[in-house]
Amino acid sequence: MLRGQEPTDSKAEPRSRVRRVLIVPVAIVAAAAIAAVLVTLSRHQLMVFAAPDRMTYDWRTALFSHQEPQTRKDIALIYIGDRSLARYPYQLPIDRGLLAEIVRTLDAAGAKAIGLDIIVDRETDKDDLLADAIRNSKTPVVIGAIDSRMTGVEPENFAYQRAFFEKAGNPLVGHVYFFRQRRGLGLPDQVIRFLPPRSDATDQVQKSFTEALLEAGKHEPRDVGDLIAWTEKRAANGAESFDGIEIQSHRPQDLSPDVIVRPEWRNRVKDKIVIVGGDFEDRDRHLTPMSIADGARYPGAWIQAQILAQLIDGRSIHGLTDPQEFSVAFLLALVGIFGGRLFRLQDFQWLVYAAGFLALVAVGVRLFESGVILPSDTTFYSLIAGIAVGHYSQRILAWFRLRKKSIA
Repeated sequence: MLRGQEPTDSKAEPRSRVRRVLIVPVAIVAAAAIAAVLVTLSRHQLMVFAAPDRMTYDWRTALFSHQEPQTRKDIALIYIGDRSLARYPYQLPIDRGLLAEIVRTLDAAGAKAIGLDIIVDRETDKDDLLADAIRNSKTPVVIGAIDSRMTGVEPENFAYQRAFFEKAGNPLVGHVYFFRQRRGLGLPDQVIRFLPPRSDATDQVQKSFTEALLEAGKHEPRDVGDLIAWTEKRAANGAESFDGIEIQSHRPQDLSPDVIVRPEWRNRVKDKIVIVGGDFEDRDRHLTPMSIADGARYPGAWIQAQILAQLIDGRSIHGLTDPQEFSVAFLLALVGIFGGRLFRLQDFQWLVYAAGFLALVAVGVRLFESGVILPSDTTFYSLIAGIAVGHYSQRILAWFRLRKKSIA
C-alpha cells in the first residue's frame, strides 16, 4: 500500500448501497405514520396547537373572501340601534309597537320577505300589536326563536314564545343559535365560523333563521357545507355589500312609516328579503373571521345577511376529505424527510422550512379562492415533523454506527 493511501473497506460500499435503497421505504413508512397521527388528531379536535389553523383561516377569510361587484339587490337590513330607542323608556325588550310598525311598513313597501331577528319570549303591553301585524301581513314574516340550546332560559319563557307564535298565526320560525360546540384542546374562542346547526331533536327548532328566510323568499335550499363563505364588507365599487338602514331617533308617540323608512328610501326594501335586528353597542355583537383584522364585533343581523347571501348564491367553502388530507400530509412529510436529510442544520436547513412555509401559504391562498381550505395545522406540522425526522435520522444512524464500532 502506498504511503498516504487510506485503507478501504470492501464492505463499506455495499452497506452504503443498502442504506440508500432502504431509506426510501423507511421514509415512506415514517411519512405515512406522521400523516396518519396528525389527521387522526385533527379529526378528533385533539390538536394541542390548533390556534395557528384558526388564525390562518381567519386571515384568509379577511383578505381573500368573496367580493360583491356592488351592493346586493336582494337583501336589506333594518337596524334598531341605541339612537333609535334613545327616547323610549326602555330598550329591552324592544318595543313591540315599534316592531309592529316595522312589519306594516315593510309589508306596504313591497318587501319580498321580512325576518325579525328578535326574540319574543316574555310579555309586554304591546304584544297584541305585533301579533296582529304579523298575522295580517301579506309579506311572509319569519321570527327568530330560541330553544333548549340556549342556556339560562326559564321554561315559562319557552312557553310564552310558543303562545306568541300561535297568537301571530304560526308564522315561519327559525332558531338564531350560531355556535356549534367543538371538543378538543384550546378550541373555544367564540368566533363564528360555522353555519347555524340543524337539529332533529323534538324540543328544538329544526330550521335556522336563514333557512326559514330562504323558504319565505321562495329560494331553493342548497347544500353549502358547514362553513360560512363570507362576503367582504365592501363591494368592488366601495359601497356596503348589504344595504343597511338604521331607524332614526324618535319619540314613541311620533312613530310612523316615515320614521321607519323614509319615502325616498322605499325602493331600498322593495322586492328584497329584509332582516330586522339590533345594532347595539353592548349586545348581540359577535366576533367573526373578519375581526382578526380590526377586532370589530358585528351585529347578529349582519351575520344572518352573510349566511342568507351564501345560501341564495350556493357558495360553499369546505375542507379536504380524510383521504385528501392524508395524501397532502403524507407528501409534505415525505418532502420534509428528504429535505431534512439533504440539508443539515448547520448548513441551509432553514431553507427547507422557509420554502415549505411559503409554498403552503401560496397554495393555501389559491385553494381558498377556489372554495377549498388547506388545513394549516396538519400540513404545517407534517412538514416540520418530516424535516425533524429527516435531520435527526442522520444523527441516529451515526450514533448506531459509533455504538457498533465501540462494541466491536
